[in-house]
Amino acid sequence: MKRFKKLSTTFLTTVLLACNTITSPGFEVWAQEEKIPIDNPSDVDKSIEEPVEETIVPEEPAVEEPVINAPSQNHEVSIPQTTAEEPVEQEQFPSFEKSIDMKDGPTVKVNAPEGAFPQGIQVDIQKIDVDTIYDLLHAQDETIKKEEVIALDFDFYTENLHHIEPKQKISITLQNLDLSKDTKATLYHLPDKNAKPEKKELATFDTNKKLITFESSSFSIYALIVSPTETSETIQPETVVTPEEQPAEEVEEPSSSTDYYDSSINLAPGTSDAYYGGEIITVYDNISISGNNTVVPEGAYTIVSLPKASFQKPRESEVSTSFDNFKNLEIKETDTDFQIVLTYKTLYGGYNGGTPIRVNLLPGQVINNSQHTITQQFFNKDGKKLTQDSTQIIKAKATIETLQKKDYGATQLIKEVDSDFVIKEGTYVDFIAYYYSVHSNKNDPRDRRLYAKIPEGTKVKENTGWTYEPETNRYYRDIPRDKFNDGYDYTLRRYNTYYRTITLDLGGIDLSSYDASNKSKEFRVDFSIQPVVDGIVQNDLGPNTGYYSKPYYVLKEIPKPQGASPSWDIAKYEKIIDKDYQPIDGSTYPIDFTYKYTTISYNKDYLYTHRMRYTLKNIYAWSLSNANREDESIRELTIRDSRVDISPYVEPHQIRLMVIGLNEEDAKWMKEQLTGTKAYGITSSGQKVLISDHVPIHIDRSYNDSFDGEDWQTLSNTENYTKVEFVYPNGGVTLKGKDQIECCKYAIYSDVIGRVKESTYQTLKEKIDAHQEALLGDTTEYANTSITTRYYKFAGDTELTSKEDTRQFAWTTDIIRMQIEKIIRYNSLSITNGSQFFTNDTISLSEMYRHSRIGNFSEATEPKNLNVYYLVPDGLEPIKNTNTFESIEVIRGYRDGMNLVIAKPKSITIPKLDGSLSRDISNIFDLDFTVTTRLDIGKYTIYSCMSYDNNKIGVDPNGNQYGILQDSTPSGVWSTILKDGANRPDDPTKFTNFYSSSFTIYPPKVISSIKEVKLTSEPDSKYASSLGSKATIGDQIDYRWVLKNNSNAPIDQLEILDILPDKGDHAIVHNDLGEYPARGSSFTTPLLSIEDNSKFDYYYSTDPVKQTTQENYKVNWSSSVDDMSKVTMIKAVLKKGQTIPVGENAYIVTHNQIVNDPKIQDGDKAYNSFAYTLNEGTSFMEALRTEVQVTYPKRDVLVEKVNMEDDSYKLFGALLIYTKKVPEKTERIG
Repeated sequence: MKRFKKLSTTFLTTVLLACNTITSPGFEVWAQEEKIPIDNPSDVDKSIEEPVEETIVPEEPAVEEPVINAPSQNHEVSIPQTTAEEPVEQEQFPSFEKSIDMKDGPTVKVNAPEGAFPQGIQVDIQKIDVDTIYDLLHAQDETIKKEEVIALDFDFYTENLHHIEPKQKISITLQNLDLSKDTKATLYHLPDKNAKPEKKELATFDTNKKLITFESSSFSIYALIVSPTETSETIQPETVVTPEEQPAEEVEEPSSSTDYYDSSINLAPGTSDAYYGGEIITVYDNISISGNNTVVPEGAYTIVSLPKASFQKPRESEVSTSFDNFKNLEIKETDTDFQIVLTYKTLYGGYNGGTPIRVNLLPGQVINNSQHTITQQFFNKDGKKLTQDSTQIIKAKATIETLQKKDYGATQLIKEVDSDFVIKEGTYVDFIAYYYSVHSNKNDPRDRRLYAKIPEGTKVKENTGWTYEPETNRYYRDIPRDKFNDGYDYTLRRYNTYYRTITLDLGGIDLSSYDASNKSKEFRVDFSIQPVVDGIVQNDLGPNTGYYSKPYYVLKEIPKPQGASPSWDIAKYEKIIDKDYQPIDGSTYPIDFTYKYTTISYNKDYLYTHRMRYTLKNIYAWSLSNANREDESIRELTIRDSRVDISPYVEPHQIRLMVIGLNEEDAKWMKEQLTGTKAYGITSSGQKVLISDHVPIHIDRSYNDSFDGEDWQTLSNTENYTKVEFVYPNGGVTLKGKDQIECCKYAIYSDVIGRVKESTYQTLKEKIDAHQEALLGDTTEYANTSITTRYYKFAGDTELTSKEDTRQFAWTTDIIRMQIEKIIRYNSLSITNGSQFFTNDTISLSEMYRHSRIGNFSEATEPKNLNVYYLVPDGLEPIKNTNTFESIEVIRGYRDGMNLVIAKPKSITIPKLDGSLSRDISNIFDLDFTVTTRLDIGKYTIYSCMSYDNNKIGVDPNGNQYGILQDSTPSGVWSTILKDGANRPDDPTKFTNFYSSSFTIYPPKVISSIKEVKLTSEPDSKYASSLGSKATIGDQIDYRWVLKNNSNAPIDQLEILDILPDKGDHAIVHNDLGEYPARGSSFTTPLLSIEDNSKFDYYYSTDPVKQTTQENYKVNWSSSVDDMSKVTMIKAVLKKGQTIPVGENAYIVTHNQIVNDPKIQDGDKAYNSFAYTLNEGTSFMEALRTEVQVTYPKRDVLVEKVNMEDDSYKLFGALLIYTKKVPEKTERIG
């Protein structure tokens, strides 16, 4: 026999795991910049200028480790010091998702899995001026143009810490890009604006959805270049790009056959030549019986043995039992092996079969390039071995970690250098090999050797476990695989980062020439990693390389002091409120930088039901850095004015000022200071108009308590204003002295209530009237406050420095909608129970849609006549599920080789009207299919979509809104579904696309027999298991008999028996109970002729059909008949010397006709099949049957036109005109 091997591309999935680092107080500067947790938090606030001992890193409690290798001469090697820590409460690392619409840029979506970031993480994404990095990008690719570059700077932060890196890879998606099939996208990563760009891979490049996705665990600046493709052959990753497979390599195997029996085990065709642990491996357990008189009695069995040291225990579901000769399956164990025991029924000469079996190597426990042997044995029922053992070697593959390249910012050394700027002896710095982890299934089980090449002039700290290798001038350490991680060792009370840390003494290095931050000296350790066994490096993986770089510099002159400086910020909040001033969502919690959705009703009476409350906290944060105590009693903070921007689709309706959070005396004083505040309305052109000369003042305990109707001033004629400015009297409210500033600085709030303009309502109404989604907005509205701060800049000052400033960093965004409903795909079609299947397996499909009710003015609408469509290969049969679907219809031959399944759900849920502004509800559809023998070995695709009739929005005569929008346009395989399916949607251009999912079939390797049918007038591509509703009485049809030789040997002896349909017919071959079940035909399809075939001789019988297979096999046969319509049975015999080779098909075509009998009812069916024998009639196998249905054209149809919302409205006496286009004229039929 031959075994086929294929080469495939190995891929590596990497995940970054960040780790804690032990460092010293003298180096807290770089530790803070990189956000590496410091073991001694109390040291964080100490100045680097404080006196320190000669050694920067304080000695840690001794935790002794045995020295791995004796140190070489002149090289110090010992265990690094660690700081013992008490176990602390586990920090929470929840998942994190965020979507940000960049102004004049893409929408950026961040998706971080659980474990990537600490709780409370936020992200700030800023667009970078392309000019600042263009030269660096152009140096990498001279074809890059400035206008093609989108540059973004990512900062992940918590309340007290910025530039936090994720502990594992996260996903970034850029949407709304200008992508097409004629563009390509290239991604670069720049650690900073001066760093060399590194090209990164895209995970997704989708021109249809206009998005790209990439994954990373290191964040700073990313530059995306979208440019025209250079040639038509440029390939971008459309979600997944599969590398080309190498040509199959044929390998001859020695035969293990006897005279009458043969057995073997081999990999399934098209599979890989190497496998990771846990990866599915499909093999075939093959047996062949030759000889016309050979019989192997029932009870013969094969044993497939899997070594326990290499393979997972197989399950019965991983063995295909869907072949006629199967009797029993058992999974056994010995001391060394798992055994799959397959027992057969009686096997006759001519049997050639292979049983597919799925097995798995042990996850994370197989060594790269190792070989693992599966053994097959064949025994008769008495336990006598019938063939020699057959083996199949499975080659394993595994991988190791890849190392990161870490560049840190420059750090100034002060106390660590002497007067000549030479680093003092005993100045220790840790250099760490950071890595991208490996999926546990693919992780090579061997230990790792980590090499480190250290900078010239540095020395490895004594007793830190590193060994010097003079041949390569490197240090190394052998690390157990289970320690190559960032976990905490509670026994040794240290993190496993210890093993990947090399501590260097920088003492003696002259930094006098490195006297500025941009003239720093780089200290870089180059790391590499490979597997190691018993101290010997293994070269089958790696070396994977990375580095850790730290630059240092000195300042020869003491920098001049900067003096005191104020820093401050503002906050703008927005809430959607009702007529009673209460928040629609029920929450009074202040949220800034927020998107707010306001929904209005088509009924204008409800126009002002929902309003927007904009609130500006004039000062959200204020502090004076490097403050001088001398001015604490006289420093001043003056809040001069504030401004609140509102949506251009909204008009200001009410205003007030609030004094929040002060005691009674201070609140009274503040109110006096604010009394007389003027308010101005500002138009979009900048015109300023006085709208109030005495803004009311409201006093309250907190923002949360301020949702009331008190102290509001109502405005009029304000439709043209987009901003409201509050100007405080006497030049502003001045707070004097540290105490008053700290008490009152956060007390002033500017409050504006806006309501939707009538012009906005009219625009949205026109959209609804045009059956369009009614939405306006997505505009950003800012706010600002102006202040003056007066303070001593330096301690010796005698006059206050005055600094005026305005802040405009706070914003909100309004989106205004008229109530609508829409349905979107929420989960695409997926196969939930695997990717590889056997014959008779069940394939389980699942998909989900989301129904959104946007607005709370009326009940949600139920989708009318909702149907789910599945386009499946001919050979997948739906399993009726009456709990989920009230009906399932199969339209066979809808597309070549594909059937259309129409499933109508039994019930669906819609969003409730529960007081919420909007409500979503999801519906899940699960449907199972059975794999039949019609499917050969190969990969197949299932498609799915959904439609309902009321998918156009509108308003009925009573003002009630109706209809549910859909978001997809039919195309491709679904281009005609809205004409061919069971729906006639109001908007025939929209449906819901669930996309597709693929799977692979590995059927038993046996002879497969199938009957197919088509109309004689159709091309061969239309052969299918059924004619569907295309045929009627008198139509001519073609039957095709298909013999697929999927066995292990050529077929050289074959007879086929076909019994034509007749009313009351039955199966050709009996079932396991010895019964011949009814076939179910209602009419005949008489034979007209049979096509000549070079491989077969034909014989005909006009005898009546008998009850049993053997009786029909032995009726009177003739090579010709005078009247083909009298033929009841056909026999085809493979000619002597002819064969059907392995992997080839044989076809026989007969021409028949549906009997022209008017008594046949609409929907009546006739079924046809055939049976074959390989041993001159000793045993028969029956093929899958085919179906012919009679369908009559519909006539005398009554057409009635009624109002779609009220069927009592009808058009009496109307004339229906049907037009039919024919060449050169139009025929009108009334």
